[in-house]
Amino acid sequence: MFSRLFSKVQNIINGITGAVLCCMVIIVFVQVIMRYIMGHSISWSEELTRYMFVGMIYMGVNLGIRDEIQIKIDVVDMIFKGKALKMIKVLQYVITLIAIAAGIVGSYYLVKVGFRATSPSLHMPMWMMYIVFPIGFFLDFIEVIRRIMIEAGKEVTQ
Repeated sequence: MFSRLFSKVQNIINGITGAVLCCMVIIVFVQVIMRYIMGHSISWSEELTRYMFVGMIYMGVNLGIRDEIQIKIDVVDMIFKGKALKMIKVLQYVITLIAIAAGIVGSYYLVKVGFRATSPSLHMPMWMMYIVFPIGFFLDFIEVIRRIMIEAGKEVTQ
């Protein structure tokens, strides 16, 4: 049941990621038209698209983990088979969990700093921009736990 719920959350994130990408393209297109045809620039467009891009990446990493399209060394998959491969994958996921935990801790401190700063062009509190990091890491953490359960054979549906 939890797996299905999280899959729905990931589908929503996938849709949001697509919408953010479309908005980014539109903002950059309008900025190019304004700068080179109209002779005026939109001061906030570069900053907003940068934040949108970073947010899109951090929110979408768990989709790459889900579909197993993250960067990895394929030779391990070719050398090992069966239970040995499962054990190596679980070990890789445990190492990934440690890295994600470090990211969660680091992003907590970044959000704390964000309460004291505002963005230069948008004049928004930076914590609103930085909150995407712990959220993204948390979603990654959940997906890696799911992958471990799948590898361990305890969960058969994705």
